[in-house]
Amino acid sequence: FPSHDNCSSQVGITYQEVIIPGSCITNYEVVRTWLATDACGNEATLTQNVMVVDNRIPIFITSVAPVIFTDCENIPQIPNVVAESASGGVTVIYEEETVEGDCASTSTIFRKWTATDACGNVAYLNQEIHLSCGVKVYNAVTPNGDGKNDIFYLEGIECYQNNKVEIYNRFGSKVYETVNYDNKDNVFSGVSDSSLNTMGGTLPEGTYFYIISYDYFDNTQYNLS
Repeated sequence: FPSHDNCSSQVGITYQEVIIPGSCITNYEVVRTWLATDACGNEATLTQNVMVVDNRIPIFITSVAPVIFTDCENIPQIPNVVAESASGGVTVIYEEETVEGDCASTSTIFRKWTATDACGNVAYLNQEIHLSCGVKVYNAVTPNGDGKNDIFYLEGIECYQNNKVEIYNRFGSKVYETVNYDNKDNVFSGVSDSSLNTMGGTLPEGTYFYIISYDYFDNTQYNLS
């Protein structure tokens, strides 16, 4: 505004500012008004509107490992995740989904935390838990062709291609040995390996012992017997 006009050499200017709250404490509108008045009482107004919008997303203050590799017996508990925001309280919602792997012993748990502040800003925190749950052994073998327990079934063994299966009789003699056991084509069905036992053929009913070896995590070998 000029400080003078044709009515007088001086024009009085007043300033007023009003703050209008928004949807949250960090969102608001500033209305600025300048009023110019000359000696004749003429007035002119100038208005400025300033919109202040907080678009800063919440900050997670809880540390969560983004990727974990473990087994089914050691799934980590769901942490209590907390987030904060300059706009005030933050609501955190947790979601979880389990996706089966390519074989029976593997799966992945996807965890997601969604943090929403009072201004509607949203942040996400994700965690993947890759599970490898070992081999479940069904140790009854009745190879009589009835379709029940006809083979030594090792649930999930196909997940571990670098596996080895050994079977011994009660005298400690090895009667069967193979690598890459797969529950389909390469299986033990109660028949002795002739290369290990000169008698060969179907083994007599009795108690047998087994050793199953396979690569688990980080190439660590677990022997189950």
